[in-house]
Amino acid sequence: MENPNATSIDINTIAKMNHVDLSKSEEVLESALNRAKEYARLVGADGPKKRVKPVRQAAVGQKKKKFRYLSKTERKAKNLKERKSSAKRRK
Repeated sequence: MENPNATSIDINTIAKMNHVDLSKSEEVLESALNRAKEYARLVGADGPKKRVKPVRQAAVGQKKKKFRYLSKTERKAKNLKERKSSAKRRK
């Protein structure tokens, strides 16, 4: 079905008016499709393939320690210990 608003202007004429070289159109189309395929593969939208998660070497044997707020006495003891160790390094 053709567009009733379109005039019978040739595509080559429109391309020349917009300074477009149609001789490279196939090459440009192929490169655009390759970029789109690569991007789809990166974001995981290329299909229902089973993806394997990369395993990080540092986190394999260690569990992250859960954060806990220190009480007032624990904080004082920790600060005192840090001050003593920094004083030893200065000497």
